[in-house]
Amino acid sequence: MEQSKIINKIKGSLYGFVIGDAMGATTEFRDSKYIKENYGIVRDIVGGGVFNLPAGHGTDDTAMTLCVCDAIEYSYSNSHSNSEELMLDRCCTNFINWLKYDGLGCGRCCYESISGNVYSESYKEWIQNNIEPSNLPDEKRRLGNGSLMRTMPIILAGLSKETAISQGRLTHNNKTCDCAIEIYYQNLEELLYHDTFMNTVAQIYEPTGHVFNTLNNSLYWVQHTDSLEEAIIKAVNHGGDADTIAAITGSLAGAYYGYDKIPQRWIDQISDNVKSDLDKYAKLFEKINKKYVQNTNNIV
Repeated sequence: MEQSKIINKIKGSLYGFVIGDAMGATTEFRDSKYIKENYGIVRDIVGGGVFNLPAGHGTDDTAMTLCVCDAIEYSYSNSHSNSEELMLDRCCTNFINWLKYDGLGCGRCCYESISGNVYSESYKEWIQNNIEPSNLPDEKRRLGNGSLMRTMPIILAGLSKETAISQGRLTHNNKTCDCAIEIYYQNLEELLYHDTFMNTVAQIYEPTGHVFNTLNNSLYWVQHTDSLEEAIIKAVNHGGDADTIAAITGSLAGAYYGYDKIPQRWIDQISDNVKSDLDKYAKLFEKINKKYVQNTNNIV
């Protein structure tokens, strides 16, 4: 694969995610009727929403995803290899610090996992505390999208599917969320290297925070629209858990269409600090992701 193409896709996925989150924050927890009556159609990053955020400000989706980005950078800088254990330990530290000093929009499962592990000294200790009893009914299990939403950096950096699942188990330690992460991993990777999907979806679900509803709808919006812009706008205006659904939609659409297809007006709304981070991580992930070399002959 041409270097210019992979960096365009990696950067597109990072920016698409953050833009989807910032736009979806306006319509999060609202239904489509409310959105239409109060906004018409949300086409830009306007802020507000249940957290009354300034335009361009992300939610917990962006914050926790940047925690994972930092962990990947930390691991590579200190080991010059893809050290899973070092990366996961750093994730634990980052999540604890984020909850302590920010924590905006932190979901119940993430809050319980992080706050219950503030004295854990390693990923191994943390994960042992988070094992779910196998006999729990679904309504009591951690089936939200909080682990799915922060998986993207691991895929973009070329780390393994097992690493992605391990990172997810920090807060959502069950096979249902493992499976959703695996499907997301396979589809985002296929979009990066082959411009196609591993799975196709034919119908839209209720836009809840359930991990499979989120994944299904994110795939649906990219597959049933004709541009990155349209995909994100559709996800945002469908409401429900709009920030996460639009963020994951943006990550998939960004990997498919590339950074250069993102409207400039959206990019301009993101803070300079966040843009600087995204540009830095895009360059890092392109540098350490060796998988695209193996796919050189698969994309024109």
